[in-house]
Amino acid sequence: MLIGAAPFTQDDPFEILHSHIAREASPPENLRPDVPIALARIIRKCIAKDTVDRYQTAVGLREDLKFCLAHLSSPNEISAFQPGKFDTPDRFHLSQKIYGRAEQLQLLNQCFERAQNACTELVTVLAGSGLGKSALIGEIFKSFAARRGRTASGKYEQFERQVPYRGWLQICGQLIDEVLKENDTGIQRWRERILRVLGGNGHILIKVLPALERILGSQAEVPELPPGESRNRFIRIFSRFIRVFASNERPLVIFLDDVQWADIASVELIQSLLLDPESQNILLIIAYRDSEVTRAHSVHDLLMTLRKQNVNITTVELEPLSPEQISQLIADSFFCAPEEARPLAELVHARTLGNPFFINQFLTGLHRDGHLNFHVRHARWVWNFSEISQLRMTDNVVEYMKQRLSSLSEETRRVMARAAALGTRFERNHLETIL
Repeated sequence: MLIGAAPFTQDDPFEILHSHIAREASPPENLRPDVPIALARIIRKCIAKDTVDRYQTAVGLREDLKFCLAHLSSPNEISAFQPGKFDTPDRFHLSQKIYGRAEQLQLLNQCFERAQNACTELVTVLAGSGLGKSALIGEIFKSFAARRGRTASGKYEQFERQVPYRGWLQICGQLIDEVLKENDTGIQRWRERILRVLGGNGHILIKVLPALERILGSQAEVPELPPGESRNRFIRIFSRFIRVFASNERPLVIFLDDVQWADIASVELIQSLLLDPESQNILLIIAYRDSEVTRAHSVHDLLMTLRKQNVNITTVELEPLSPEQISQLIADSFFCAPEEARPLAELVHARTLGNPFFINQFLTGLHRDGHLNFHVRHARWVWNFSEISQLRMTDNVVEYMKQRLSSLSEETRRVMARAAALGTRFERNHLETIL
C-alpha cells in the first residue's frame, strides 16, 4: 500500500511463490525515496524472510511506530533507530531455528547441487532419537524448494513392518497430489508423460495408488505373473514412475525416515532406483538408527551393494548440542544475550546431554512449573539459576519424562498408549475406534 505495488509481480504463480521464498523484496526507500528511513526499517522487519526476524508481537510494532512518531523532528534519534527494541513476546515459545547443524546443511546443499547436474546419489542420516533429523530435513527442504527442487517424504513405523512399500506409497501420494493441484492442461501433460513411461502397466500402480487413476484414467489390467516375476515387474514400474518427477529443471529429493523398520521390498526399491542407469536428478535421503542396523539387516546389505557399484553415498551424522549452542537457543527464545544464558545452558546440557528433544522438554517443564517466567514490569524473561539448580530433578531426562507421564491420569495414559500404537500420524476416528 505504501509503495503502490506488490513486492513481486511475475505472471507465473510458481515464480511468485519462488520469489517469496528465495528473493528479498526491494527496500522500500529504493522504490520511494520519500519514505522515512525509520519507517522503511520497520517495513523490512515486517516482511523479513525468516519468521524469527519479523515482529513477534503487535506491541513491539506499536511501540516502534510510537517512537518514530515522537521523534520525527529529531534526525539523530531517527537515523540511529533500530526496530524491535520492545518486541519481547510474553508467551513461552522456544526458538524454531536450527542449531549446530551448519556443516550438515552444507553437505546436503552440495548433494542437491550434484542432483541439479543430472547425478543420482544417496545420503544416509545417522541420528539417535530426538537429535533433530526431522527439523534438519524440514529446514533443508525449504532451501531445496527455493531452488525449484521437488520434495517428498515417507516414514516407516516400528509396528507396521508388514505393510509393503509404506514409505514409498506416502511419497507417491504426495507427488500425485502435487499433479492434481495443476489445471486441466497441466494434468493432461502429466498423463501423457506418465503413460509414455509406464507403457501398458498403469493398472499395476493404480491398484496401490488409487488416486493415480484421477490422472491416468481407467487402465487395462495386465497379465498375471509368477510371484517373483510379478515383484520384479512392480519394482521396475515403480522406479519408472518415480523417475518421471525428476528433471534438470526440478530435481527430485526423496526423504525416507526410520528405514531400519522398512520392509524388504522397500529396500529393494531403493536399490533398484539408485542402480538404474536411467535415474538422473534424484537425491535420495534415508535416515535410520545406526544401532539397529546390524550386519544381518537388509539396509546393511543395501549399503554394501551400493558401495560395490560405486554409488555416491554421503553420510550425515547428528551430534548432541554443545553448551554454546544451547546458550544461543536460550538467548533467541528469551531475548537475552548468550552470555546471560550461559549458566542456564550449562545446567540444561548436564541434565539433557544436549539432546534437542530433551532440551525442549526440560525448558518447557521449567516454564510450566513456574521457574522460567515473563517479568511484565521489566518486559523480559527471568529465571533464578540458584533455585533451578537446587530443584530435585533427575539428571536423566528419560526418567524425567517417565515422571511426567506418571503424573497424568490413568485415562490419559490409556489414550496416549492407544494413540502411540497407531503411529506418528493417524485420523481421529481411527483412535476413537480402538478406545
